[in-house]
Amino acid sequence: MEETKTLIYDGSFNGFLTAIFFAFEENANSIIIQKNSNKSNGLFSNTCIIFTDMKKAQDVWQTIQSKNNAAIKNIYFAFLSENKNIENQLFLYIKNLFNPYIASQIGYSISMQINLENFAQTVSREKKYLEKTIEFKSAKDGIYYANIAPENDILPLLSKYFRLKNNNESWLIFDVKRNYGIYYNLFGIEVISIDTSQISNYKTNTSTSTNKGVNQKITILNKYFQLNNINTLVLNKLHTSNLCNSLSIKNTKRVAI
Repeated sequence: MEETKTLIYDGSFNGFLTAIFFAFEENANSIIIQKNSNKSNGLFSNTCIIFTDMKKAQDVWQTIQSKNNAAIKNIYFAFLSENKNIENQLFLYIKNLFNPYIASQIGYSISMQINLENFAQTVSREKKYLEKTIEFKSAKDGIYYANIAPENDILPLLSKYFRLKNNNESWLIFDVKRNYGIYYNLFGIEVISIDTSQISNYKTNTSTSTNKGVNQKITILNKYFQLNNINTLVLNKLHTSNLCNSLSIKNTKRVAI
């Protein structure tokens, strides 16, 4: 019986593609792909830490594209759904593009494909909904911001739309569930993370006693941004994290190739 091997990746999309590269290189059927935040469920399985490799990720992405260009959107959007076990469903989906017979032998089915397409459609619908409904507020320094709590990891999909729509003003869209945001500085997109626990006790003039969870965080962050300079906050975060201006090139954690 073939021993199961667990590939642990960093949670990024490019990290996932790197894990796919190694899964195919192993030429093994008993593969489990997990984020590094999850513990392996396989008590006797081998575990391998996968370090994100942009070259390998690009090779996988381009090979998938050459096989089935229509699958590109489904794979990326389904990945952003963060659905439980999404990595292994996508692994089988991708394996089916190359070898349908082997994929079917290890669990791939039409119903799985339909589920993945449904996940992708759910992400697509939320993307379109947020594009229509996000309302920006003005911070102390005049920069526009919006704090949101989407069901899916939708921020990477919102970047292009709002860059085209609001290209003459700086803005920040922050995901309070995942503690990161995209900031447009008139030249490009910056990706920032904020330790919201540091401002969770920030005094606001608005009672949050009736709010729970993410709604409370949105209320607190709204007041925080109204009374503070977003530009200063962003510059401080960029200085400490050494992020660059290009979302598509350097942000390996959140954005497709």
